[in-house]
Amino acid sequence: MTRKPGRLIVICLTAVASAVVLCAQSLDWYQHHDFGNRWEGLFGENQGSPEWELRSFVASIESYPMDSNVYLTIKYYVPDFTKAFIRATTIIRTKSYLMEAKAQALHENRGWRFFRGWKTKDVLLQKNIPSGNLGVLIRLGADSEAVNLFAPAIVYFSPTPKPVTTYRFDLFTAVALKSFSFEVLGQNGYHHTYPHLEAGAASTVSIEFPAKEIPPGFTRVVLSPELQASTSGQKLHLEWQFYQGLP
Repeated sequence: MTRKPGRLIVICLTAVASAVVLCAQSLDWYQHHDFGNRWEGLFGENQGSPEWELRSFVASIESYPMDSNVYLTIKYYVPDFTKAFIRATTIIRTKSYLMEAKAQALHENRGWRFFRGWKTKDVLLQKNIPSGNLGVLIRLGADSEAVNLFAPAIVYFSPTPKPVTTYRFDLFTAVALKSFSFEVLGQNGYHHTYPHLEAGAASTVSIEFPAKEIPPGFTRVVLSPELQASTSGQKLHLEWQFYQGLP
């Protein structure tokens, strides 16, 4: 099995911002969870608790059966030759699950890209992780929490994925948030504001908005929810960017 030199150090450096850390693990974790095109399995419980963590950005995830194996494909759009990094985790951490695609299994072409051969029987079915709790996050440019450029993931096993209608970000927040609004800003002056309800501490905030009406091109999602416990208006200032590649 292949070692992944330096991976432990990189993850430890980003532990403050991310709950998906393997600092408590040795590099042996990768050796014992190697499935050829990816690493996949459960890891030890985290010791830290970040203030917030973006766990998933998807266009759609096809509901896979829990009693038979299927081969999942991740389809995503990149407008140039930027490198992508794919990681899947559970949205609600009932289990500390991680799937990380290997670099050699990912293409760097311009346009639609595909990660194939993700067998559900290897880990997802064994550990009873349903599609409803599966999150996928595709970073573009670098595998770093400082990167806020993403590609929406289309996850499917049928011959052809269904048309995309909605984008969804799943955000974990350790602190309670007041009700807020978020903005979607796209090309040609596209600007739409959506309301969102308040969120309790240690909860998942799902931010959804229509996909098809957004013009092709780079798009921003901006939100600044205020902390419920703050007496001075303290907020989280978040901005995520992606390229709208849908026709």
